[in-house]
Amino acid sequence: MEMTLDARQIRILMQDSMELGVKKTLVELGLLTPYLSKQQAYKMYGRAQVDRWLKEKLIGKIKDGTNTSSMRLSRMELEMVAKTSNRMSWYTNYVREED
Repeated sequence: MEMTLDARQIRILMQDSMELGVKKTLVELGLLTPYLSKQQAYKMYGRAQVDRWLKEKLIGKIKDGTNTSSMRLSRMELEMVAKTSNRMSWYTNYVREED
C-alpha cells in the first residue's frame, strides 16, 4: 500500500522534528533536565497516557535504588513518544478506513 502525505502533514512533521531538536539541544546544554519524575510526566502528558506508555514499554523507567526509590523518565523519550503516539493512532485509523 502506498501512502502519501499532504503539505499540512509534512509541515506538522517538520515542526515536531524542530521542536524535538530544540529540546534535545536544551538538554545537552544543561538548560533542561534530562529526566522527569513520574509526577512531572503525569502533569505534562496525563496519568493515563504515561501509564499506558510504561505498560506498552514505549518509554523506560530508571530507578536508582530499591523498591522505595523514586522513578525517573527520560524527557526525550517522553517527547518522542508523545509526538509519535498521535501519528500512530491516526495512521492506524487511516489504514483501517482505506481497507
